[in-house]
Amino acid sequence: MKAKLQLLFIFFAIASIQSCSTVKIASNKDGKYTKQPKKIYIVVICDTKMSAFCNEMINGLQKRFTAKGINSGSSKRNTLSLATEDDLNKEMEPFKPEAILTIKQTVSGIEMGTFELTLTDAGTQKNVWKGELDVSADSYTSLKDSDVVNKTLNTLVNKLIEDKIIPN
Repeated sequence: MKAKLQLLFIFFAIASIQSCSTVKIASNKDGKYTKQPKKIYIVVICDTKMSAFCNEMINGLQKRFTAKGINSGSSKRNTLSLATEDDLNKEMEPFKPEAILTIKQTVSGIEMGTFELTLTDAGTQKNVWKGELDVSADSYTSLKDSDVVNKTLNTLVNKLIEDKIIPN
């Protein structure tokens, strides 16, 4: 009986310290858009309190794009940035992207964030894909935890694959 109680205690201890997060995504794609860009520039605009999460998201997304044969560049701004659209265009210009993925935080809170995602075709300047990504962590974990960031990236990349924006 004592061994069973110890096992039960160990199980609950492990379960309580494992991070638990919720990541949901919804999207809408222009049915006429059939390209799968090979050069994507990522622009992230996030709350100053979410800077670490956004840095990890950019780095992880670029690694996942590279693994799929997609070249990517990036820039990050926080909500207090004084940079203009012209500044961003000057940064992006040498990269010559086929598409621009803008990830803009629209809601922030304690251990949660909502991000508006927009993929713009660089040639036509038309928005061809939109998404909304909701990320939240429970009271035992943090958005800074690598498994929360990985879950977020996996959800985003899987949706981009499902919507045929990037190859499988």
